[in-house]
Amino acid sequence: MAPPHKSPRVIYLLVTALLAGCVLLGAAMLLSPTEEKQASAEIDMNESAARSIVRAEIPAAEMPVEGNLMDDAPEDPVWEFQVRSKDQGSGVIGIDAKTGEVSYAYGEIADRAGVNTGISMEKAGEIAGNHLRGEEIEGTLTDPDVSYEPPHFAGDIGRYRVTYVRMIDGIPSFDGVRIFIDPEDGTVLKYHINWDLPATIETDPTPTLSAAEATVILTTAMEEKRGSKGMTILSTELYWYEGDSEQISLAWKIEFEDDYVRPYDAGPASAWLDAHTGEELLLCYYLD
Repeated sequence: MAPPHKSPRVIYLLVTALLAGCVLLGAAMLLSPTEEKQASAEIDMNESAARSIVRAEIPAAEMPVEGNLMDDAPEDPVWEFQVRSKDQGSGVIGIDAKTGEVSYAYGEIADRAGVNTGISMEKAGEIAGNHLRGEEIEGTLTDPDVSYEPPHFAGDIGRYRVTYVRMIDGIPSFDGVRIFIDPEDGTVLKYHINWDLPATIETDPTPTLSAAEATVILTTAMEEKRGSKGMTILSTELYWYEGDSEQISLAWKIEFEDDYVRPYDAGPASAWLDAHTGEELLLCYYLD
């Protein structure tokens, strides 16, 4: 018996359905990980819409910023963004993917924008001070310097770092204390102390070279030996410096920029010059 005859219209519909299925399959295979998460999670806004909210909440944030859809709890998905500003530091902010509200915000830039949902930088300094209080070393330290360390991976919220620098004869050193604080609830995460230098240093704490003379020595050396151009001195400060030889020197720490490092977002270069002899003790010339 001959097989049943299919009309041209039936054949057309079958071919159309087959092609449509191939197109859908191909589209699914082209989805990025973020798009796949977005397709599977119950969200009411895309990354672009969430980014607009970030821009409104933290105007200083440099754009563009890339978001990650955090769907560990599918019923409460969050768009998470790491944000930063050269002048106002960094932070992390989460936007509710259903309501568009700020779910959380941590870090220096969030603190400055008034949207921080955790503890403030000032509070982090107080917590560190309470943790340090009673230690015999307290009276030899500077006031705390509080900074924010950004997350290293999606889902992390970073941490506050509170730094105290040890002073000897009124001059700062590399010794000191660092206390790390959870930005959400103020828990002390880590306490680190570095205390290598003796209480009394034989080197004369009064520099032979002035800050101006030290910068001239550095600028001349950078231009003649390294071909540096457009040097701008940003800061000069006296430090106790202990090198590999364990010789303790009084040094001028000089931070500077030139045409080579200025275009890169690597921070200023720095040099340590012996404050009595002008000898170069250390040069941190990034991207060299």
